[in-house]
Amino acid sequence: MNKKLDLSFLDEAIKTKLSHGPACTTLREFDSFDADEILLGYCDLSPNVPINKSKAYVHGWLNRQVNDGYLPISEAQMKLASRLIVREKRNKNKYGI
Repeated sequence: MNKKLDLSFLDEAIKTKLSHGPACTTLREFDSFDADEILLGYCDLSPNVPINKSKAYVHGWLNRQVNDGYLPISEAQMKLASRLIVREKRNKNKYGI
């Protein structure tokens, strides 16, 4: 019997423990992230919500949690992924790649 995990605590935990606010949803903010920080967060295998880390670090950590199946993809992550895909397609068309 599959039980759906109640992960509602996570949104509140992130809002409470992270000083930088909600997840990234804009390309402008994403482009401002340090790629090394995203990678460091992605490589953090801790199941605990990172505290006192950059928003880029937490972005990487959340992506790892989703990719490994520990967390469902959030609405914010879906929005950003959609925007990144659209931008990538535009760039491919623009440069004939």
